[in-house]
Amino acid sequence: RLRRKGIGTTLLISSLEWGANHACRMLSLEMQLKNDPAIRLAMKFGFDFIGFNDRYYSNHDVAVFYGKSLQ
Repeated sequence: RLRRKGIGTTLLISSLEWGANHACRMLSLEMQLKNDPAIRLAMKFGFDFIGFNDRYYSNHDVAVFYGKSLQ
């Protein structure tokens, strides 16, 4: 497994920096509702819950969406 190696944190920080440097107004994340580590990471970085979709995945898992303003 590659969890708890800082890969997600590094990718998220890079995405936030890239977005800020390219005049992006918002960054949104999508993950499965059962992905607790990803949800905790999003919340740690100040992302807010912005919605869900119970028909997003073909296996019928619920998708949750988090967003953060970059302005």
